[in-house]
Amino acid sequence: SYTNNNHWNRTTFDTSKSTINVKTLLNKGVLAGVAGGLLGWLIVEQMMDTSWEIFLITILSAVISFVLAAWEEFYVGARSKVVHTGFKRLLIGLGTGFFGGIIAGGIFNGLTDNLYITDQPSDWIVEMTLYRAIVWTILGAAIGLSQGLFPVEKIRLKNGLIGGAIGGFLGGLPFDYLTVITNDDVLSRAVGFTLIGLFIGLGISLVEQISKQAWLQVVR
Repeated sequence: SYTNNNHWNRTTFDTSKSTINVKTLLNKGVLAGVAGGLLGWLIVEQMMDTSWEIFLITILSAVISFVLAAWEEFYVGARSKVVHTGFKRLLIGLGTGFFGGIIAGGIFNGLTDNLYITDQPSDWIVEMTLYRAIVWTILGAAIGLSQGLFPVEKIRLKNGLIGGAIGGFLGGLPFDYLTVITNDDVLSRAVGFTLIGLFIGLGISLVEQISKQAWLQVVR
């Protein structure tokens, strides 16, 4: 049993019995993440004339948080909770996105302070890509955290933090390459924000399933 110490000491994680629900990954991860990133881009793009970048990052984070939470309620059949849960996560996402943006912005400014952007992307693209990925790791973690706050749910906090960080890192990697390849800021932001939403949603959903499978192996 779960409380039996002897059994606990003998417990191993049998990954051969671990299964990943692809349908859940596609719905809660890929589709929700893509929808969140795309909707976030559509809203943020209307505000690109502002010079206050932290505001744009906060809005994007909040929108992705909203869509991930609302989509999950819809997917599990709790449709009466879609609006309530979605807007609660939206408000929380505004907070985590704002503070995450301040931290990420400070780090990004420090990292790029001596980085010179020239007409030759090969001079700076590798460094900028790494710096951007670091920033989005922090922002992805902030978005993930919004899924487990108020009330505090430790498992969702952990899964959201890890999954969001991984997703943010992966989503942030192609951002500058897209700008160079497309030579179109609007298109690169559209694709970049959508990919960021996709990977954050997928990361959180995947970590949740892996964590659940590990837990089931422990209690069996």
